Parts: sequence; C-alpha cells; structure tokens
Amino acid sequence: MPIKKGNIAITGTQGGLCGYFLHDVNVFRSASPFTGERVKKDPAFEGFRRSCNRMKEAAPIAAALYNQIPKGKKQFALYRTLTGEVLMMIKQGLDKEDINKTLYQLYIEPVLLQITSIVQPISQPIGPVYLGRVKGHRRFKMWMMPQQ
Repeated sequence: MPIKKGNIAITGTQGGLCGYFLHDVNVFRSASPFTGERVKKDPAFEGFRRSCNRMKEAAPIAAALYNQIPKGKKQFALYRTLTGEVLMMIKQGLDKEDINKTLYQLYIEPVLLQITSIVQPISQPIGPVYLGRVKGHRRFKMWMMPQQ
C-alpha cells in the first residue's frame, strides 16, 4: 500500500484507486471490484446473503437473552457466545422459542443463580448508611439512620 506524504490528502474512490486515512496517514490501495448491486443480485453471493439473514435473526434473540443479566455482571464475550449458539441453532432449523428456552437454561440461569447466591439481603443495617454528598455543598454528607 503506498502512503502519500505531503500537504494535500486525498480520500475517495475513482479510477480503480481508493484513498483513505489510516491512523492519520493518507493511504492508497486498489479499489474493490465488488459493488452493492452485485452482492445483492449475483448468484455467487447467495450463501453470503443467507448467512446475513441468519445473523439478522440471531442478533435480537441473543440481545434479549443478554439483557436479562444485570448491568454489573455483563461480559461481552457471553453475548458473542450467545450469538454464535443462536446462529447454529437457526441453521439447524430450530424454533425461536426453543432456542430461547435452551440458551436461557444453559447460559443465563447459571449467571443469575450465581448473583443471587452471592448477594444476601441484610435485614437491618447496624448503623447509619452513607448515601452520598449533598449537591452543591462539598462538606455535607447524607446518611440514612436505622429505624428503631
């Protein structure tokens, strides 16, 4: 890839060349021969289009499952795993409800059970509980006093 050095930078595609910025450096390469029209209509891309449609179905299912996990315990790797599992199950021809039930039991339920076993509610606070500072007053702090 040639790198253009000088005062004038060029971006865009014309005449088989494509110019763009990569890490604040103006780079040129040969333009891709594929166009959107060809990808949408050419039989050679039929498998690619089917795969895209499966992904279009899988992402919302995985997101709905992933959003059931509390914010502090989310790990993006789990979302990627869920998406991959949903893709495989859609490819096998399973129903969306079956996919939801199966993946909930495999991935979401263990995380939720782990959270509930760690967090045990305290029946009564022993002393005052710190709530934070009073807005606009740096020196004032708010406390909640236990009921007696």
